[in-house]
Amino acid sequence: MKYVTRMAACLLLLLGLYLPASAQFENAIWDTLTADTVQDALTQKALAVNGYEEFHLAYMKSRPGTGWNIYYRFFDLYDGMLPETPLVTDRPCFGPVVASRYSDNDYDIVILFESSEDIFGCIAHSPFGPWDCNDISNSEDPDLFPSVAYGHNYYHGAWITYTNSQYKIIYLRGGGAEPVIEVIEDSELGPFGSGASPFIIAVGDVPHVFYRGVNAGTYHIHHAFKPHPDSSWSIEYVMTPNIDDYSASADIDGLGNIYLAISGNEGFGFPGHVYYRKRDHDTGQWSTPQLVTGQNSATNASIMTRFEGASFIVSCGVSGNIYDGHIYLSDDSTGSFQTRLLGVYQSATPAVIANVIGEYGVVVFDAPIGAEEERNIEIVYYGPDLPTSVADEIVPKNLAFSYCYPNPFNSSVRIVFGISRPSKVSVEIFDILGRKVETLSDSYRQAGDCSVTWDAPGKPTGIYFYQIKAGANVETRKMLLLK
Repeated sequence: MKYVTRMAACLLLLLGLYLPASAQFENAIWDTLTADTVQDALTQKALAVNGYEEFHLAYMKSRPGTGWNIYYRFFDLYDGMLPETPLVTDRPCFGPVVASRYSDNDYDIVILFESSEDIFGCIAHSPFGPWDCNDISNSEDPDLFPSVAYGHNYYHGAWITYTNSQYKIIYLRGGGAEPVIEVIEDSELGPFGSGASPFIIAVGDVPHVFYRGVNAGTYHIHHAFKPHPDSSWSIEYVMTPNIDDYSASADIDGLGNIYLAISGNEGFGFPGHVYYRKRDHDTGQWSTPQLVTGQNSATNASIMTRFEGASFIVSCGVSGNIYDGHIYLSDDSTGSFQTRLLGVYQSATPAVIANVIGEYGVVVFDAPIGAEEERNIEIVYYGPDLPTSVADEIVPKNLAFSYCYPNPFNSSVRIVFGISRPSKVSVEIFDILGRKVETLSDSYRQAGDCSVTWDAPGKPTGIYFYQIKAGANVETRKMLLLK
């Protein structure tokens, strides 16, 4: 029955490609991803999407004394949210951000965070680890507030440093033979630059960094970018009608166009406004600012863009300078931005949005949940109706895990799985109609990590499933063959 349900879900998924963009959240449900008495926190780069029906979540949980511990969770559209994985619990940490890349040859996940005024990085090549964590910046200058994104060949990082009595933006290109770290000397952060909150994206391997800079005595979003990977930095101001702009969130489409949500206000204590601007990849020109949130007072916006160009922006309501617990969802799928109230909590910040293969949207944010609401801040999920609750009991399984890579693939795919105790294991391939295509393995295996490869040069493009049976456990997952 579970297999049939997944097949039906897959057909609905294909139909979803032809539905209006606003259908993205129609079947969303609310859930709480953390459920304990320990306070949690997110950053604006807490979510990373890659592959098909997957995202990665990095977040903080408070630790005794000071600072936070760093945790990671992996989400799969058909299997739900896996249990949290503690990455760093032996020292105070701050501000984890995550990026991921999934290609024919690579599966990479990187999490950057701040600890002891240095920037650390944890890298894995599978959602199941292992994780390799190292000090990346290793500088005598204090380094703060990292951001990270994957390009085609490298991961790109940005953070704030305080050097020679000035705040500056630092840029990192990692993942190659040697990391490249450089100071963006012309970045103008002002005397309070520790709050500049950089947000980095990569178009191919060309980095674009957005941050709160100072010009003419007010805060505005500055855009530092390289016309090509080896050129010098260019910096431009991306203005809105706000008197002050404090933060920006960016996304890109398959053509390299950049979509930007900018949050600010008309002065301290005044209502917050979110504006939208789009940068054309070919001309480098920005569109005229559009007010996203209408009459609603909101800020701290996060943006995602579907493959056909429709944008979704989530923002946090603000009254004066206090978050009022309102979560707003805005989209321009009808040609202009329409905003609706998504939820109301005692307080809620920040709202982070992710795109899961275009037609599924996911939102996470911090909110007070439980009896001791003033301190019990949990991570709230809004997305597809799936088994994500952490309250579900984890039943020991013979089949510990499974995944495949690359996915999509064009000729062969490797299926990796773990067996917790000796078992007879079968691995079979099915097409989208449920017909068995091939049996890859049917034998007795010892406990441990295993893998098989499916060579499919003669098979047509389409969706396939692999099914693993280990003892009484059965797991079925989807693969996409593209030629």
